[in-house]
Amino acid sequence: RSTAQLVLQRTSSLAGYDARQLLRVATLQQKAGDLDGAVWSLQKAMEGEPDFVPARIRLGEALAALGRMEKAELVAAGLRRDFPQEPFGHHLLGTISEKQGDHATALQHYQAALARKGDSPILALRVYESMRLVAGDEAALTFLSNWVGVHPGDAIARQALGEANFRAGRWAEARTLFEQALAEAPDSPLVLNNLALLLL
Repeated sequence: RSTAQLVLQRTSSLAGYDARQLLRVATLQQKAGDLDGAVWSLQKAMEGEPDFVPARIRLGEALAALGRMEKAELVAAGLRRDFPQEPFGHHLLGTISEKQGDHATALQHYQAALARKGDSPILALRVYESMRLVAGDEAALTFLSNWVGVHPGDAIARQALGEANFRAGRWAEARTLFEQALAEAPDSPLVLNNLALLLL
């Protein structure tokens, strides 16, 4: 791992200010456990291409993971300023609040992000998980059920809804959702496992 970190630091230097290459390097640096190196690469990426949103988002996440919350919040504020109609800034602020243990504020930001991109299953699941912590399982299950009702074709959210119903003891609803998922992905070990547990 230490050798990988050194090689990736050199790679980051050789990448110059190519934002896309630096984002790839930063991703590998995170996997190698070098968050500080990833932050350095992502800051270079932003210098090379300030409007390259994926690098800005990843930078905010890396800073939050390092506990540098004020700097992460500055990245989020910049995203909200530059892209007010997009979910990026609120999503990042939700992640920051979550890491700080402030689940109520995280929920508000995730809801604001979802309001800007209502068809995102990832944001819907972030709202659901935060709502479980803030308002309880029943309110969260109602939210997710309503969202899946509007987006019935989303397999990720349907699988999560099946698991939520399973936890709540709603066997029939969970079985229906798991069997739908199995029809679409008959070789999925996750779906097969969930259905087997339910049948047991």
